[in-house]
Formats: sequence, structure tokens, C-alpha cells
Amino acid sequence: MNKQKKLVILLTLVLCIFIMPLQAFAATGGNHIVAPQWDNTSTVNMSLRCADYNAHCDVRVLGYSGTTKITGTVKLQMRIAGIYCTQKTWNVSASGQSLVFEENQPLAMKGMYRLVLDVDVTRKGTTENIWLDKVTRYS
Repeated sequence: MNKQKKLVILLTLVLCIFIMPLQAFAATGGNHIVAPQWDNTSTVNMSLRCADYNAHCDVRVLGYSGTTKITGTVKLQMRIAGIYCTQKTWNVSASGQSLVFEENQPLAMKGMYRLVLDVDVTRKGTTENIWLDKVTRYS
């Protein structure tokens, strides 16, 4: 084996040794489900139910103790030709550590719908962004 091949193998092994001990920051939920871990946010629950040409959108964000503000948007989107197009946008905000949002929105047709949450959670002077989506098919 020539010197270049040995050097490439050695560098690859050294790189693998440095990459292996990296940590992934996530919290495990029940039943071995991996869930995001946030600094300011304890829980995020989202629900999108479609029936009778109506979408029921439900979002709940709970910050840790010391959370002072939760602000952002909730969007209902429909997938058209492979692209999600926004049907409705709601501005949401709460003072304190919990945000509860519930809305019904009429739907024009059946198809694939997505609920998008994009909020900033402020706790002890530090703000973190939460972006999550929930997809459902209305058929």
C-alpha cells in the first residue's frame, strides 16, 4: 500500500474517532419516541382534524417556569401540486407560560393539509424559536 492510501485511511479513522462521541440533544418520550428538547419549552401539542369541509386546528405550548411571553404564527396550508400554499394565518401571543389556540377554518376541497406552528418562547430574557408542523389527509 502506498503512503497516500495509508494517510487517507489514517485520517479517516481519526475523523471517525472525533465524530463518534458527539451528542444529540433530544429527550426520549414514552414508548421510545424521540422528542425535541428545548430550553424554554416544556410541551408542544398540535392537532389538525378535518371533517365536513372544516379544519379544526388546536395548538398548545407550555413553557417552563419563568416563561414570560410566547408569540408567533399558526398557519393552515393545503398541498397543491406538491407545494404547500397558505390558506389562513393567525397571529398568536400569550403573556405567561402557556399558549392555547383553537380555531375552525372552512375548507374548499379535500386533500392534504398542514398546520404550521412558528413561535418564539421567551424565558429569563432568552428567546428560542419553535417550528413544528402537523400533516393530515382529508379524504
